[in-house]
Order: sequence, then structure tokens, then C-alpha cells
Amino acid sequence: MQWNRKFTIGGAAIAAVGLLMTGCAAPDSGGGATDDGTFLKIDWLANEKAGMDAVVAAFQEANPDIQVVVTTADTAQYQASIRTQLGTGTAADVFYVWPGDGNTAAIRQLDSGDFLTDLSDEAFVSQYPDFIKDLVSIDDKAYIMAPLATAFTPVYNQDALEETGLTPPETWSDVLPFCEAAAKAGKVAYALAGNNLYAGQAPYYNLVADLVYGSGTDFDQQLLDGDTTFPENDGYVEATEKYQEMIDGGCFQPNSTGTPYDESNRMVATGEALGQFLIGTRIAALQAVAPDGDFRIYPFHSDDDESTNAVTLSTQGGAAIYAKSPRQETAKKFVQFLADNIELYQAAMPGTIPTITAGYTPADENEQFLVDTIDAGQAVHYLNQAWPNARIESAMVNGIQGLLVGSASPTQMLESMQKEFDTK
Repeated sequence: MQWNRKFTIGGAAIAAVGLLMTGCAAPDSGGGATDDGTFLKIDWLANEKAGMDAVVAAFQEANPDIQVVVTTADTAQYQASIRTQLGTGTAADVFYVWPGDGNTAAIRQLDSGDFLTDLSDEAFVSQYPDFIKDLVSIDDKAYIMAPLATAFTPVYNQDALEETGLTPPETWSDVLPFCEAAAKAGKVAYALAGNNLYAGQAPYYNLVADLVYGSGTDFDQQLLDGDTTFPENDGYVEATEKYQEMIDGGCFQPNSTGTPYDESNRMVATGEALGQFLIGTRIAALQAVAPDGDFRIYPFHSDDDESTNAVTLSTQGGAAIYAKSPRQETAKKFVQFLADNIELYQAAMPGTIPTITAGYTPADENEQFLVDTIDAGQAVHYLNQAWPNARIESAMVNGIQGLLVGSASPTQMLESMQKEFDTK
């Protein structure tokens, strides 16, 4: 598959600052800065902080003369400010970006501003599998060192499942009975961090996978060609209605829109909830709460047809270099170091596999599931990686909030997404 301008496919207010070397202020990143190989600033996604910390520690051990400053933020805060930082010339030398078009920090959203350094000549690009290379490229130019591939799936507390004697649903017909059985056992089936707008996407990614992409990705091109719409597509309609069924069926805790991630993680880690829909990189947060916990990925299917089984599994994103940074060579040195130490990054991020898999052996059942999914040809891209603007994602997350609080219907949600698609 090749990127083209018609068809794209794939997957701050700063919340925390970590100075990995102390005692020095960040040098001015403006016109007076030079690349003397002594400083590097990185802006990163908070839920991949563990991986970045592991690589930066190794990088600084190998390069003790380089001071590295890492700033992290959660998805919502990060995406809210990245365009401002880039536009004002205050962006970090290396910063986290997403593939595709679907949000404000995706490469196709940033490309028109000439903000990204072309990494096509870096050695790691030729090591990517083709589907990863396509995702991180525009017009055959690669812009991201994406270290991880992971999936949106439910992750379960295995001990809690065994305590209740329940098994995760294998087909859609099993889902609502599973939620009912969990409630009878005094448990929440799925904790939902509805206080975070983006957490509500995770169940939807799972529902869309089988119903829209299980028989192919024709929907993306049909939408771009004007041959279908979100409200007219049977798969999107059914997926959104089934999300409403899950809400009405008690699959999530009451008042979930008031629940932050820390609380939903606690619910799963302590067994108060049996599972949680999330991206695999967030398994690390569960293990931070319960280091000895057994948290396992299981497939989730939104129909009863095995022939359409699909799993939303892609690369979420990774390191880009700010094209206007004066520290190009130091930034490239770090990005290549990240690629060379990709398994160090991945080992700190449970529920993932490296994008460069030559010689890689899965370390546990969760990693084996991801590898098996790719080998079986059941991996499909994150649904928003094919959307032509970031407003559609905003309409989706706001629509899901509407479903959760009862202020919007599935039809209204899809109509709002289509309105943003149609707005040029």
C-alpha cells in the first residue's frame, strides 16, 4: 500500500517535566542556538514515558556529555498544544507524532507546515515492515521512528476472572451476558476512564474493527470518494449502536465520565473491575498499581462471524525531528539510537511488540497475541489514521461522551462526524 494525497491509511499544556540530568537550564532553542552536541530536548507522550526513560538512560550512559531534557503530557494536553509550539518555534528537537491524518499531531496534519525532518535516509527505515513504513511516510518520505506496535483491546485482571469463574466474551453474543454476570458477581465488567475524553475511544475501536474492517478496508476509500458516509455505513451504524447497548447493559461503571485514568486503573488492578478497554501501552499503568498482577489481552469481537475477526493493531506513533531545530545531528543521533535500542524501549512497555521484529521472540502471552494477530492477517489500522482531518476525531470523542451521559444518540454522533468530514 502506498501513501497518496487522496488516501491515507494506518492508527500542551505540559503535565509533567522530567529533567534526566539536573543542574542545567534548557538552552535557548531560538536562532542563537547551535548544535554543539551537548543538549537535546524531547517532548513525549506520557503513557510511553517508561520506554523513553529506558532509552534516554542508556543514551546518556553512552553519551555523558549530552544533557537530555524530557517533557511529557497526556494525549489531550499534548495534542492541544503541539501546533502552537511548532508554529512559534518553541517545539522540542525530538517530539512525539502520530502517523496518518486523524489528529492534530499526526504527520499529515503537520506536513503542510514543513515542521518535520525527512528521515528516509536513516538506516532504520529500511528495516521497517512494509505496512509500518507506509504508515510513517508521506509520498515515500519517512518522518517517524516508531518503536512500538500495539493494539486497542480489552485487558483483563486474570486473578479476578478466576475468582468469579468468568471467561472473557469470544463473540458479540457473549458480551452483554458477560457484563450481566460480572454485575451479579459484584464486579464491573469494564472500567472506563470517562473523565478523559480519549479513553472512550478504546471500546469503539474494538467495535469498529470487525464491523467495518473485518472484510477489508474499502470503507476508507469509499468515504474519501464520497461513495459512503459515516451515518450510511452499516458497520459504523452497528458499531455505534452496540456501544450504546454496552452502556445500557451496564458494561461500564455508573457515572464513568467522572472517572479518571488513575481510578479506572485502580479498579482493574484491585479486581473491582474485570477488565478495561485500552491501548496496550497502558498495561504498564496497571502494573505500576499492582506489580504482581496478571493482566492479559484477550480478543474482543463485535459480531459472531469468525471470517470477519479483526484486531485494531498498528503503530501509535513515535519520534520525529523538528525541521527548524538547530540541533539536527544530535537529534538524528538520538533517533537512530532509539531504533538501535528498540527492544530496550519495548521491554519497558508491556502489551507491545517492536516495529522492527527481526530476531524478536515474544516475551509473554500478550506479546504472542500481537505477533499471532499480525501473522494471521487480522491486524487493521487505527480507525482515525485514515481520516483527512483531526476534527472528525474530536466529533467522535465528543459524541462518545454524549452517548455516555445520554445527551447524544448514535445517529447524532455519526452525523456530527460526517459534518466534520464534509467541512473543507
